[in-house]
Amino acid sequence: MVSIHTIRRTLAALAVGALFVAGSAQGQNMPTASRSAQVQVFGLYTHTHPDYGTQDAEDNGFTLGGSFDLRPYLLSLAPGLEFRVMHGTGDEVDLTNYALGPRLQLHMFGAIQPYAGFEWGAGKTHLNPKNTTFHDDTEYTKSLPVGVDLGITHKWGIRGEYVKQWWSAYPPDFQPWSASLGVRFRPFGSRPH
Repeated sequence: MVSIHTIRRTLAALAVGALFVAGSAQGQNMPTASRSAQVQVFGLYTHTHPDYGTQDAEDNGFTLGGSFDLRPYLLSLAPGLEFRVMHGTGDEVDLTNYALGPRLQLHMFGAIQPYAGFEWGAGKTHLNPKNTTFHDDTEYTKSLPVGVDLGITHKWGIRGEYVKQWWSAYPPDFQPWSASLGVRFRPFGSRPH
């Protein structure tokens, strides 16, 4: 099995590479209308239903990430690549997921911009010691994030999202989900609406 540290380093290197390419591609002084790419970063409060333990088990935590998006093409859809780290802590289980994958964001409704993606990654579970003698495990994950950005200024916005996850080593019914709310920041500004 691939170690979580190897997967973290690989995903971090890909994210840093995407940010470097984005900075080179758009430059700080380039007019917004001529940009071919955009970088955005986000930080969210995340409430997770871990799908483990009692029916009302809950984790509270955060989601941090960023994306590199190209200019909108067909049907005002902007393709991109997103990296995220989700972490939640609860009484029964702690979940951490590192994920990377493609995304599409719709630039058709002005400041309201819905998006969806599909991400692969590595997840780590830490079970509360009083519940079991088994404590930690690292597995491959798939995630389906869907949400909406609401632009407040040309750089800042509010983001709300829902993420469904599937974890590889558990029965098919181990599918945590989370709801998140927080901020999105575009260091080089946003595209015109």
